[in-house]
Amino acid sequence: MRGILISLLLLPLVSTCWFRGGPPKPASQTPPPLEGAFACGPDTLFFSGEGRGVHWHFAQDPPPLNARGQGIGVFLFHNEEYRYDAAETFRLRDTQGRELTFLLSRGPAKADEITLFGGNWPEGKTFKKTTLP
Repeated sequence: MRGILISLLLLPLVSTCWFRGGPPKPASQTPPPLEGAFACGPDTLFFSGEGRGVHWHFAQDPPPLNARGQGIGVFLFHNEEYRYDAAETFRLRDTQGRELTFLLSRGPAKADEITLFGGNWPEGKTFKKTTLP
């Protein structure tokens, strides 16, 4: 009985050690918004540089989105909006409210490179900033 009581008293203390609560706090300042074209083969993401606007052109429809579309792109940490250089996932939402979330499991996005993993891309695709003709 005494062991159970001690366990119940220690449980809140031990559980707070395992949960870190919030996103990492990067040492650098907040990076500028993504801007320009990021390509990976026939697939392209176009970031407006202002807010969260994004256009995409994919070779295949990534359900539930269409192959070509526009909407917003949001980088997330623990399902809350966060800066791209410390995010875990990237969510595209089209103008009709359909959305698709990609995993950034090779690390956060960079100002010139984003690697996305999803249903259509189980091995991942690395989009690199490019200048289009």
